[in-house]
Amino acid sequence: MIGFRDSITLAHTKIRSKRIRMLITTIVSGLLFGIIGGGVLLFDGTSASVDRFADENLGGRYLVQGTPTIPADQAFPNPEDPALLKTITAEHAAYLEERKAAAKKYDIDDYDPKDEVPAVVDNPYGDPSIPAGQRKMVNQESVVWKRHLAEVYEKASANAKATPEAFATAARADGATETYQPKPLRSLALTFLKDGREDLTKVVTPEEQQAQMENGPPSSIESSELTLLDDELVSAFVTDPSTRGTPKGIPVLVPVDDVVATLGAQLGLSKRPKDSAAQIDWFREVKEKSNGVTFTECYRNAAENTRVEEARQQAAEIAANAKKPGWTKPSRILALPTTPCGEVTVASDTRSAREKKADANREAFEAQFEPKEAPRAELLTFQVVGVLPSDQSSMSGLEAVIGGIVGTRFGYGSIVPAGLLEAVPAALRGGDLLTKPPVTTTPDQMMFGPYGPDAAFIASFPTVEQAKTFLRSQACPGMDSFAGDVYYECGKAFSVGTYGSNYLVVDDIARQGRPFLIGILAVLFGIATIIIWAMMGRVIADSRRETAVFRAIGAKRSDIIGVYLLYSLWVALRIALFAALLAAAIAVAIEYLYAERATRAAQLAYGVFDGDARFHFLGVPGPVFWAILGGIMLMALVAITPPLLRNIRRNPIRDMRDE
Repeated sequence: MIGFRDSITLAHTKIRSKRIRMLITTIVSGLLFGIIGGGVLLFDGTSASVDRFADENLGGRYLVQGTPTIPADQAFPNPEDPALLKTITAEHAAYLEERKAAAKKYDIDDYDPKDEVPAVVDNPYGDPSIPAGQRKMVNQESVVWKRHLAEVYEKASANAKATPEAFATAARADGATETYQPKPLRSLALTFLKDGREDLTKVVTPEEQQAQMENGPPSSIESSELTLLDDELVSAFVTDPSTRGTPKGIPVLVPVDDVVATLGAQLGLSKRPKDSAAQIDWFREVKEKSNGVTFTECYRNAAENTRVEEARQQAAEIAANAKKPGWTKPSRILALPTTPCGEVTVASDTRSAREKKADANREAFEAQFEPKEAPRAELLTFQVVGVLPSDQSSMSGLEAVIGGIVGTRFGYGSIVPAGLLEAVPAALRGGDLLTKPPVTTTPDQMMFGPYGPDAAFIASFPTVEQAKTFLRSQACPGMDSFAGDVYYECGKAFSVGTYGSNYLVVDDIARQGRPFLIGILAVLFGIATIIIWAMMGRVIADSRRETAVFRAIGAKRSDIIGVYLLYSLWVALRIALFAALLAAAIAVAIEYLYAERATRAAQLAYGVFDGDARFHFLGVPGPVFWAILGGIMLMALVAITPPLLRNIRRNPIRDMRDE
């Protein structure tokens, strides 16, 4: 019988007797597991860093946004549908009768139904198998079509499941503590006044319009990309009010690159440097210099813009014809404003009482079918109260990856904090201009409510697990993203997704990469098992004589098994130790080389540098890492079992004679 201590001695002797073979086995197997273990360590560290930044990013909130799902046949009716064409044709006939009656009521003698925009027109893109004269489609510019859509959307909205109340109820059922609804202000169509000046006499040429469309506006300030958002969601970006003094206008948070693009020359700011370390200093400089700075925008509604265009045309007509004999000036002449964002005024009005009444009747006639607002012009002053991180999609490499994972993304251009806006005197914020719903909306906006599809609902959850639960509850079976009518058809009122930051990106990567990781581990374990099996088989084959001697002097089969089990565990321990050290070395090297750079990239993407959160690739090993090391031990036991069983069943006398 061989004692336990003797078994250890024998196992250790075998380790020392086959050093080259042992070294090769340890290195080859250890490399395989060390590389995969290093990847697991890096993933665990990155995941922990993402969680830290997500927690600090939005004050511990995990936000989910939901957009109403509307069936395509309601939101976008087929303009070639024969039934729809028949309906529109009938509605157009009724509309013409209404117009005739109204023309008679207001004494509009020159009204001609043929001047109306046709409700049905030829369709040049229709089915070529249909004769050209029969290929028709709805004219989406006609008044009848717009009225028809408004009625359809009104009925759909009355029966809609995707209401703010429904979203709040569903979110709170899964643990949401608060819900919000952004209010995009794009419909105001504000005009940025550079240096506070305005020149309405300058007419933009078609070439200039084309260039503007191709290049796009340089910033959200100049494109009127503004959104009213609750203070709680953006408080981290608002600077200390004491540093700005008395409010001077509408508070606004502007993306940092937009500040430089539009106000950079005024403030003496340089463009974003390429070096990430320099970018942090640059970000701080932009934030400091822009704090409290004001800029002006002009609001004019459609009625006032019509008057501006009329005044322009009159001015051009007068300039071209003033010296022509017999030419008569218009009886009413409008004058362009002389102050920035002023209202158009009446310079002269020589109309008779009869003419004024006729003009008033014509206006009433048109307003009966297309109600219009009274002309309004409002000069708005905005005051920068903080800067937001800009989209980092133009960056590449590590910065782009880190920025995409932990960056703050509101997706709404510049943001007006609703609470700060309420604190500003009404005279400085244009009354209710920014808070009331738009008077007119496009058809697609009608379907989603007064603020259109951009006004997604937002729910705040205290934990990431509750956010994930809500996301799962709102997703269609077997689907992770919005897919048109499928969402509506599976009974879901909202398409949902993360908001503010990609706090679930690591979870998504882990879920999608799990089958790949399992496959890689299976292959690695298989290769390592074969290597160790071959080595063990060779060792046992070379040890038949000594095994036979041990058996001859009284050692039991269990004693032999014990020696080789200790031997295999010792081999596995060496491989596991080498793999663990290699994995740690890989993670430490990546941490040393890239952690500081990743931290700067994360802070830039986050936009706030006052917190303690740092980005680390090296973290506390998770269960997967320990499972890999434990799997090495198990693998060694599996690898030694077949050759060991064959060995102990052999006849020791025959083995001694053969040797």
